[in-house]
Amino acid sequence: MPTPNNNEPQTQPLPTFHLSSDMFLPEYGFEAWRQFIAPVMSVELPEPKYNNYKFDFTGYLSDQLVFGRGSYNKIWFNRGSAQSNTEASEQISLQFYTEGQAQGNLENGTPLVLRPDRIVLHDLAHPCTGIVSECNLLSAIIPRRLLKHHDLIYSQNPVLSWSITSPNGRLLKTVLETLYEEMPRLTLTDAATASAGLLGLLNGLLSSQWDEETRPAVEQVTLGAMQKYIQLNLHRPDLKVEDLCNEYYCSRATVYRIFSPCGGLMTYIRQQRLNRCFQILKKLSPDSQLSVKDLAARWGFTSPAHFSRLFKEQFDITPGELKSLLFQTQTNLQSSLEHDVSWLHRSLQ
Repeated sequence: MPTPNNNEPQTQPLPTFHLSSDMFLPEYGFEAWRQFIAPVMSVELPEPKYNNYKFDFTGYLSDQLVFGRGSYNKIWFNRGSAQSNTEASEQISLQFYTEGQAQGNLENGTPLVLRPDRIVLHDLAHPCTGIVSECNLLSAIIPRRLLKHHDLIYSQNPVLSWSITSPNGRLLKTVLETLYEEMPRLTLTDAATASAGLLGLLNGLLSSQWDEETRPAVEQVTLGAMQKYIQLNLHRPDLKVEDLCNEYYCSRATVYRIFSPCGGLMTYIRQQRLNRCFQILKKLSPDSQLSVKDLAARWGFTSPAHFSRLFKEQFDITPGELKSLLFQTQTNLQSSLEHDVSWLHRSLQ
């Protein structure tokens, strides 16, 4: 009998996982999605309607990487500190939204924006919160130890992005799309080679960024410090570029250049103020007398109508709608609780 050759290429297909809302009754679809994604983040619906939530995800385990394509309806997401200390925190994701977008912030104030014109590398060790519109996306989940500069990603650039019109962005997008399309036809050996190719490309791009561009690496540290300063001073209506120049001993041009990846300094400040207003509205009690007009004025928006328009652009819901929605949700929960207590009392009699 011939001796088995353990050096022969492995011909088994890749481990595959598929989950879809079509596998569940309409009333259980969202809960299935919530539990599936729970190790990575907590999700909530932006409206109290759980029926007919649609999602679909297919993933392939390729060596040590997970390639996936997913689509799902609009959700709010929150990745808290507890989830950031789990095994998922040892992962870095490469994502490309073919449709829809995600918009939020990391806990340190770094903007998290994913949309069809950019491919994004996101360090999952940082807590974050935001909202995702109805979307389709491609992703690769990568163990951080496989990226040479993972320490700099964590400390300096937890969200890196490339425009898909740039040479590097086009290359990354093409490789990610091609690899995912080839997954059903790859063997385990082929997949290891393909995954190594993507890692080599990423490590090359990251090395080029940090080895050849010392100034941007230093400026990223300064950006993080400036973002923290802005978070502490968001309540000041007179917060301006000169404050950062005086605090960090730099020119206006330097500040504007450092904030250019964030869409500009004033755009960043406005987004952070809108995020703060969003958090305040989410925590309002049903009997609160705080009006949208007063909230806008408190955070530097002189026109309530302009504030509402900017708020809707960022969160896909107006502040008035959000306030009403949360009041309705709290009222329904209180009514349900009172009903349950009443039922319990009757049962005990």
